[in-house]
Amino acid sequence: MAASAIGGPAEILDHGRTGVLFAPRDAAALAEAVLGLANDPDDRVRIAEAGARDVREKWLWPRIVEKMRRVYEELVPGARHVVTAQPTAGLHALADAA
Repeated sequence: MAASAIGGPAEILDHGRTGVLFAPRDAAALAEAVLGLANDPDDRVRIAEAGARDVREKWLWPRIVEKMRRVYEELVPGARHVVTAQPTAGLHALADAA
């Protein structure tokens, strides 16, 4: 993946490992990033595989919910009894407990 090094993509992608970041508003850098990936199949596969691993480890809902649960447990006494592994059920439980 090639993305502008600003905002979300810059926070999510690890340049050279899970994607290629280029300077915002730099058409030449965008072209270089895309052509670099297009011309190097081994690098493209390596980055794609690392990106897929990163998504599985960090960005799937069960993982995000687990991170949120830990934050609630640290910040709110007794939150462990209300927050579940299912985001919707957890939100309803929190609303009911309030």
